[in-house]
Amino acid sequence: MKNDKLIRSWNKIGPDDSADERMLSGILEQNHKYTRKQENSLMKKIYIPRMAAAVTVLCICLAGTVMVSAGSLKGFFRDVTNRNGAVTGTVYENADQEINVSVFAEEDALHLTLQCPDTVPYSEIEEWTITGYEVLDPAGNTVMENEPAEWSEASEGTVEIIIPLTLQEHGTCRLVITEFKGSKKADQDLPVRGHWECTFEY
Repeated sequence: MKNDKLIRSWNKIGPDDSADERMLSGILEQNHKYTRKQENSLMKKIYIPRMAAAVTVLCICLAGTVMVSAGSLKGFFRDVTNRNGAVTGTVYENADQEINVSVFAEEDALHLTLQCPDTVPYSEIEEWTITGYEVLDPAGNTVMENEPAEWSEASEGTVEIIIPLTLQEHGTCRLVITEFKGSKKADQDLPVRGHWECTFEY
């Protein structure tokens, strides 16, 4: 009986309406401060390093050194099929972030240097060439496209490919690459695809 009286009396005790409003206001203010703190922390972790990286890339390009690496996914193998669905080959897609390309022009040749990681498929490729590209003149017109280049040997992850240049005008030109091709004895050639853009002076 005494316990029942105590419980009823305890249940009658509670904050009035103004106390309820003060407590609710305090809780909301604390939540708002916590949310702001989380957003600031996210800004420091993600956006500021990205902005710094963007500025770094811009400075490198303005300094005349072209190291191209774009894209957000890692490379992957994809089967090539014919109209009947039969697999006829394999390509390696999205190699943008895995291969660094630097370019310079000398006399009537464009010199490309590829830096490849020591991972599959690069570690298995013995020779490289370039098979998908276009050269744009200072006005933005395509003046060369997919002209054949000789095969070049890979040496410790570095490859140097030379493309003969036949440009009429001099100035700042652009090379847009969409495909390299890798070769290994007794294996089918492997197209390695991505998107690289490099500027060079001619």
